[in-house]
Amino acid sequence: MLLDSRHALSAQGAGARMAKTHGNDFLLSLRTAMNMESGQLLRFEIPVRSRTLWLSPVWAVLCGLVASSAFVWTGRDVLIAALAVVIADGAWATQWWGLVETDWRQLFANWNTILVERSTSSLALRGSPADRSQRTLARLRAWWQAGGREQGGTPLFSAFAALALGVLLSAVIGGQALALTLAAFAVTQIALILRLHGRAINWLYGFVAIGFPWLLGHVVFGEITWLSALVALIFSLAYAAMLDLAQGASATRWWLLTQLALVMVLIVLQQPIAVVALISLLVAQTLLATALHSLDFARSAQWWLMLAMLVVALGIR
Repeated sequence: MLLDSRHALSAQGAGARMAKTHGNDFLLSLRTAMNMESGQLLRFEIPVRSRTLWLSPVWAVLCGLVASSAFVWTGRDVLIAALAVVIADGAWATQWWGLVETDWRQLFANWNTILVERSTSSLALRGSPADRSQRTLARLRAWWQAGGREQGGTPLFSAFAALALGVLLSAVIGGQALALTLAAFAVTQIALILRLHGRAINWLYGFVAIGFPWLLGHVVFGEITWLSALVALIFSLAYAAMLDLAQGASATRWWLLTQLALVMVLIVLQQPIAVVALISLLVAQTLLATALHSLDFARSAQWWLMLAMLVVALGIR
């Protein structure tokens, strides 16, 4: 369908395009190559449909809730837990999708080829900062109207709508939840900058998908402890290592080393049952690594990682 539309445009406007500059050709191609989600202003992203690993912030929230040891089966607590799930697996996930997963470098790849004429009524001197600002705004307006709104508008508007929703719901829950929402947004911005520079961002996604949701599940019912924060950090790194493997990174044992650190933590806390359970789960993951590799291993081992999270949450409560 897309090729047919391009062919039709080519047949109808061949003469006109010969008279246009390369910059205007880019605007035309951008308009005809619009995303299939055209017209969709907002999108609330629940990434379980498309994430590489099924392990989601929902599980991390539940484990944090268990670690707090303060949840009671009342209507109020169930409602607060549901709000925490919406914040972590809805608002934070949508922020990440809209700002980080969108390929902004590709969208702006031909930015410098968009030619705009200098306004004859402009009072700014040619080449001055004011003149450059006017030309940049004019170029941005041309890019936006030519198709940038359809390609970049939905993820951008969705991300900021998710931020507003997250702030609102967090304010209802409490100040600590609001602080975590702002921290998740800050980490998302850092990840965006790093991705634009071609740097690794899985370790940051580990915080947004596992670490912060764990802390959120804890703080909505009780005061956060250094032990729970340490566990959230370690599982964030373990999940990031799983993502690296799923995305074809060279063999790494960070997923094992991080969980071994938790064994030591449980030994110090004198939790023998939790220690034995966690060691058994680590043995299962290690044996699995001998038979499966990369994505196959990550997808199979995530279930053992989820059980390890629950065991540790029960051990530190």
